[in-house]
Amino acid sequence: NSGGYIHDADGIDADKLAFIMNLKNVKRGRISEYVNQYSSAIYHAGERPWSVNCDIALPCATQNELNGNEAQALINNNFIAVAEGANMPTTPEA
Repeated sequence: NSGGYIHDADGIDADKLAFIMNLKNVKRGRISEYVNQYSSAIYHAGERPWSVNCDIALPCATQNELNGNEAQALINNNFIAVAEGANMPTTPEA
């Protein structure tokens, strides 16, 4: 959501993804509701996900979603790849 993100330290498997798909596409709920179902997750209200240790970063929402400082945080966390899923979701510095 635009209001924050979830981080599930146990990962997101097929069952959890199905829960998210139902939550968002059928119930039209907020991603923050995920933590009510999965106690391993934390909802980070008002924050951006780019400082979380990850393998792949997928900026997909808006232009300039990922900036240079956030890209450096990904590099510092030894991520593998960025795949842009929107029109110019990264700044030139990223």
